[in-house]
Amino acid sequence: MTTFKLADFDSAGYDDANNFSFDPNPNIVQPQIMTTKKIIDVPYRSVLPVIDFGTGQAIQLFLQGEFYDTSGGDDRFTKAQKLTGKLLESGLKKFYITNRTWTFVFGGLFRPSHLNTQKSTFSYQASLFMPMPFWWTDTDGSGSSRTYISPTLSNGVATDLNSSTSGATGAFTNNGYAPSIVFHIAVENVSGTITKVEIGDKEKDGTSVDGDNIIVWEGTGTDSIGSGETLHLYLLYPITHSIKKWYYFKGTDDDVASGNITSFTGVDGVRIKSNTTNQTFSAKLTGGTGKITFYFYDSNWVR
Repeated sequence: MTTFKLADFDSAGYDDANNFSFDPNPNIVQPQIMTTKKIIDVPYRSVLPVIDFGTGQAIQLFLQGEFYDTSGGDDRFTKAQKLTGKLLESGLKKFYITNRTWTFVFGGLFRPSHLNTQKSTFSYQASLFMPMPFWWTDTDGSGSSRTYISPTLSNGVATDLNSSTSGATGAFTNNGYAPSIVFHIAVENVSGTITKVEIGDKEKDGTSVDGDNIIVWEGTGTDSIGSGETLHLYLLYPITHSIKKWYYFKGTDDDVASGNITSFTGVDGVRIKSNTTNQTFSAKLTGGTGKITFYFYDSNWVR
């Protein structure tokens, strides 16, 4: 069985030496995922309206297990101390349930059972909070995502993006059974000064981008995307003792957000539908030309 691991946000993947390895794996790994569908209680009515969103909300991931002394390795107390250190430090983590499949978490509760500490085992319960309900699968265990790289997009022209787009590399493919929200979008300036980025997860509608989910970013002056600069937009990003949703910055300076997301249509972000091999997105840049790289994973509700 694959060893479960707890990794940092910027981990190099399952085999990163800084990951915490469970030895042995927990006996119970129980995620709690709840539907966002709700029935609206209307007094004195027999038929009730329903809010019907096809998505779910994660609450927490519950773990229960034991640590043992091992010859030539850490004793049970050291294993527990290393786990609590990883759980309680700040920052977004990845919980690997196989060498390729993981979900985002951050530390919650650790409850040791001191009744067993004088024996040969260290029993514990732990909980990890889940900011998203999806299990993502990378391409090879290195943390590598699927990518789609657009051709150079002309200034002010809405363009359909799929595997048939001339000059593009990749396809918007998701082999999982849950929607795959694009996790990272990088907009690289090629010429001019880009002041507006529009991205949707459907083919364009005339001269405009379209989608069930649309993101619009705008930046002027020093916030615009100038020559040699790249704008990064992340679905989740740990910054200044918080975890931001759709955080955006230029280059490697992630301490300062650049520009603003001025319009956000849909649920959580542009996404590839489940069991889809070549979805069409649309994108439009204003003020200059550039290339857009999309990073995403096969996505499932459970693993």
